[in-house]
Parts: sequence; C-alpha cells; structure tokens
Amino acid sequence: MSDAKVPFSQYSLLSTQNVPIKCIHALDDYLYIGTSNKIMMYKLKPFNKGVHVDNALEIEYTKEAHSKSAVVGIQTDPIRKLCFVHYEGVNKKGQLVIYNLDLENGSVQNGIDDLACFCVDQNQENARLVVIANRKVQIHHFDKYDEEEDFQLEPGRVISIVSDLPWTYVMLINNHLITQNKNNDTYCLTKLKSGEKDSDQHVSTPYWSSWSGSKTCKLPRVLCIDDNSAMIRHRTPNHWAPTNFDGSRYYLSRSDKINQEVPFKYTTPEFSMEPRDVAMCFPFVMGILPHKVEVYSLYFTVNHTAEESKYYYCANNVPVWSDAIDAEQCCASSKRFYVVDAKNNVFYFTPPNTDVQIKQLQTEFYIPQAQDLFSKKFEGTNERIKSQKLSEMQDNAAYSYLFKGYFKESFEYMYMARTTSHASRKDARHVLQFFKDCSITVGQSKLYPLIPNEFFSGFESGKKSAHGPTSIQERLQNAINRNISKNKSDISDSAWVNILITKAMNALMVYLHKVLEDLRQQPKKSESENYQQACIEYVLIALYLRNVSGNPNAYNNIEKIIDSDANCFNFDTTLRDKFVVLLKQADCYRHVALLIKSAGPKSYLAALSTLQKHVDKDLFYSLHDGIKDAIDILVKIDGNDLMTDEIKFYISWVINQNPTKAVRIFTCKRNIMPDSSKVLDFLKAYPLSLKDKYLCYLVAEEHVTDLPIHTDYVMTLIENIYKVDAAR
Repeated sequence: MSDAKVPFSQYSLLSTQNVPIKCIHALDDYLYIGTSNKIMMYKLKPFNKGVHVDNALEIEYTKEAHSKSAVVGIQTDPIRKLCFVHYEGVNKKGQLVIYNLDLENGSVQNGIDDLACFCVDQNQENARLVVIANRKVQIHHFDKYDEEEDFQLEPGRVISIVSDLPWTYVMLINNHLITQNKNNDTYCLTKLKSGEKDSDQHVSTPYWSSWSGSKTCKLPRVLCIDDNSAMIRHRTPNHWAPTNFDGSRYYLSRSDKINQEVPFKYTTPEFSMEPRDVAMCFPFVMGILPHKVEVYSLYFTVNHTAEESKYYYCANNVPVWSDAIDAEQCCASSKRFYVVDAKNNVFYFTPPNTDVQIKQLQTEFYIPQAQDLFSKKFEGTNERIKSQKLSEMQDNAAYSYLFKGYFKESFEYMYMARTTSHASRKDARHVLQFFKDCSITVGQSKLYPLIPNEFFSGFESGKKSAHGPTSIQERLQNAINRNISKNKSDISDSAWVNILITKAMNALMVYLHKVLEDLRQQPKKSESENYQQACIEYVLIALYLRNVSGNPNAYNNIEKIIDSDANCFNFDTTLRDKFVVLLKQADCYRHVALLIKSAGPKSYLAALSTLQKHVDKDLFYSLHDGIKDAIDILVKIDGNDLMTDEIKFYISWVINQNPTKAVRIFTCKRNIMPDSSKVLDFLKAYPLSLKDKYLCYLVAEEHVTDLPIHTDYVMTLIENIYKVDAAR
C-alpha cells in the first residue's frame, strides 16, 4: 500500500439532550432528525471560528416542525426541493406530509392513508414516489413545490406485485421496484416498463426474488449504487453484495483477484457481525455494530494488512470509531456519514474528498476503479470543470502506470490528459524530466544525460513533489522493491530496471510523435512551446540513434523529423548546436546538413560545406550520397547568388559527382533567374550535354527570344547531329 494514508475525519455534531431519535436523513449539507413529536432540520456549513479544521462542520441554522405523532421516515428530492416525512399517525396508521427543504408549509397527503412505507425514486430526474398504503403499492408523480397552494401528489397508480403481503419495505430505483415481505423475509424485484406516466401501471413479471433478508437489520436494507445496481444483504447476515438488477454477477468474492485487463467488479463488504444499520456514501459502505463502526470500500480487495486497515481505503475492517460509545443507527449524504449513539448524540464521518480518493486509487493502481468513481461523482458537473478534473485524473493515472512498468497504458492516458481540453494541455517536458538522466549509446560514445538542461529553459516542474523521485530509474526500482514490476526472478534488479527503461523509451517515442504532430500544426507557438517542441525533436532523434546503425528505417525517421518546415530547433542557436553535436556523434553528417540549411541567411553555405566535406563519412553514404540534398539546396538559391564564386564551387562538386542530376540546378523555376550568359560561360568547362539541356530549357520553358541564345541552341543541335553521323 501507499505511504500516503488518508483517514476519515470524525467529529461530534450535536445532541438532542436524550430526546429519542427515531430516524435520521441527510442531503448534502442538510441533516434531518425525526423524534417522537417533531422533525428537525439542521443546515450545516464549514467550521469557521478563526481556526481551520479539515472537514469540520458547524450548524448554520435550524428549523423545526412539530407534530402529535412520531416521525418514522424522512426522504428528500433536491431537484424540486421537497422533504417527504412519514408520521406514525393515530393507531400507527401512518400519513405522509410534504414540506420544502426548510420544513415550511407542510401539506398532508389526503389520498394516502394507512401508510406503511415509502421511497422517492433514487433517479431524481423521474420525480416519482412509491408508497405502500392501504395494502397497495402505488406510484405517484409530483412537481416542484408550490408554496401558494396545498401541495398534493398526483393520484397514484396501483402496481401489481407478485409477492405476499405484508410489505414492510420498498425501494424505487429508476424502473426497478424492490419490496420486502416481513413474514418470509425475502426481497422481490419488479421491473416497471419505461415510458410516460401512464405506462407505470404496466409491469413485467418479477425476475429477481427470494434474497434472504434480516429480521434485525434496520432500514435501509437496499443501498442504491446506480440505476441498474444496488447493495443487497446476501447469503449471510453480515455479507452485502453489489448486484445488477438483471441478475448478473457484479462483485468479487474473497477468493477473486482484480484483473486490470478486464472491466472491474465491486468487492463485497463482509462485516465482522450482523450490522444494526447500514449506509452508503459511495464508494464506502458503513455498518453499525456494537461499540464499533466498520467502513468498507467497494473498490479494494481483501488482501491488506491489519496496520493498513486503519485507513479509509481498505476492504478489511476499518475501525474508524471504536470506543465505549454504542452506535444505534446511521445514514449518509453524498458527502459524509452520520451516526447516532445510544444517548442520541450525532457524530459525522467525512471521507477524503473525491479528488483525494481518485488519486489514492490511481496510486494503488486501481485505474478502472478511479474512472468509475469519476464518472459517478462528476456526472452532470459543469463541462469545463469536468474536463479539467478528467484531465487531472488521466494525468495521475498515466504516472501511476508509468512508475509500475505499464508504459503503453501510461502514455495513452498521458495523451488523453493532454487532449481532453485545450486548457489542460500538458507540457511534454513534465514526463521527459523523469528520463532526463537516462543514458544511451550513440555511435562510439555514451550520451549522458539523455536530455540537456538547456531544453528545460522556462519550464517549472510540478511533478517533483507530486510524484516523488524525479528519476525513472529510482521509481522503477521502488516498484521492484515492492514486487510490483519485476516478473522475472532469474535476472538482477538492475538488469530488470534497464529492460524496463528500454520498454519505457519505446512507448515514450509513440507518445512524443503524437505530441510533436500537434505542436507542428499550431499556427502560433509561445517561446515555452518552442522549447517544448525542440526538446521533443531532440529526444526523438536521440532515441532513434540508439539503433540507427544498420537500421535504414531509424535513419529515415530522423530525416523526417529534421527535414520539416515546422521544426523548432533553429529558433535558438544553443539548442541547434546540441542537435549538431548529437548527430555528429552518430556519424549522421547528412542530417547535420539538412538541419542547418535553414538556420538563417546564407546558412545553406554551411550545409553545402558539410555535405561536400563529410557526407562520404555518413553512416548510410552507400544509400544517400548527399548529391540530391545538395541539389535541393542549390535549386532554392536566388539567381543573383547562383553564379557567385562560393556557390560555383559547390556546383562544380555536384557536376563532378553526378552531371546527369546536376542539370536540375539550372533547369528549375526561380523567382529571379540567373544571368544566362554567366551560366553558359560556366558550363563551357563541362560536358556539352549540360549546355544543351540548359539552352533547351531557356528556349522551350522560359521562352527566351534573344537571337544569340537561339543561334547557340541551333548550333549545338547541328553539332550533335554531326557527332551522330560521325559515330555511324
């Protein structure tokens, strides 16, 4: 387990001064308590008494609604701001009263008599309520609370349930209706047909039933996970199982192991004894036991040690509260658990916030679980915030995979984090800093470090503190020490680290190519982005140079990086010099020429000089003699400069190497054409064929009308004819 252990926060909230608490319900920062003669609402806010206390709360204000009977059930609808209260009523014939969230303007529901139990649809978008009253199961729809009129539910529609009376418990989760029979203590699930309001009265045959319940467990006995699944007490009184409504297995047994390659299943909480009450603050399940509260996470397996079990993320018992106080009941909002003890004192337990939970899951390598938590907690959130949170989650997942040796997955997440939204684009140097001190062999020498410091100009890392050591070697060694990454026992740890680093570099290359393509497509880049792109180009070249000898593909890939109009290594002379040194170490002189040819005014002279002097020493000279590259440079030189002495020197070298290809130097289109008389004078020293093709080009392509040119062209043709006749 990780060394970063984050416990629940636990505080005392209030006391009802020994007034018996019949029921308790929580909604976000609202807490409702029902007693024998009233319901109380507490609006909570962060504790602020001049001292900051993590997750501590205080009561902002309190509201009450008095009655002549006991409150035995409370539920809320936050969207329409409704509070539904079940009063025991005269002779225990219950009635339903609906308030707003501040317990104002209560409306007794006239059409509901002899109420046994009720439940608001857990999918709050549906605005439905199921009640068991007058020995019938009915579905009611409702609208937003109207303070001006007596608020009444729409008339209910009776639902046929294939189960024996009496029903003492009901739960509605989207179109899944769960009832429980008191006598035989079994659950029955009925699926409602989806559709408009009128279709609620039509039901399918129950297909999920006879789950053994518990005669001693308080409500709720079913804990909603989402529209298609819930936590149900299963097999034994202390065993709770997440289960799909379609009957498919949704959980891991104690003997199962989480497989990262397949979709995960939730784990099954197994309390040390039958709980008195249970509640869920997803993904945690709380059970109330004598003198103890146990909390389980649905995401973790059961293989953690007793020492680790003190912290929130363990699947084993988490005795977040274990002393002389004896808990009686509990409930939960989306933010925290509330617990009532035997003396009617109320305590609350706050899990770490969702960001911390997700990060902890990723640190422990529970990536699918982190994704599931994200999707559930941030559903319906503002898209900009959700995008930012998603990017952070993907980024953390990337580094969790990276430091445990899952490199392909790591860089896939890293690229997703970069492209989730424009605002969340990450500088690739965040990950490159971990490879900074790696070494590779280039040519006959060892390159160390892999990435010079100059490429990190203006870059401030935020990952040093967040991810511990800034060396990939150290992180992988840590993973091996914890038996995470090493799966070969016949080699040393250091050898295995080197193998992992090689794999990491190969995966890194795929990621960097994607990022480089994105950067090159940006029309405008900041200075920081220029440095980032240059760093990526340098690292890619260095990584290709590892295996460039005898590998034409690697050699050609380097050329693609260098010979691009969108490259960034020329914007800083210091960086360009680093590229030059690197390529020379590997005997890639031709690439050096390609790199410096566009460095600035007259830089083509340095490129031509490099080709003329060193191309014969190039690693792949047998495949690339540099002549084509020299010609590509020469054809782009302005006509006014083409016939200068320094350029004619390199033209002569090209002609001597390959006169056939050299013709293109003179027969290509230019904005400013060279002085034809100077060119013809220069070509006199070379084979007549060069002059012939140049004259042909002037007449046929440039449409030159000068009489001397045409005369010279005709005379050349005649001379060629004589040569042909003489040859016969």
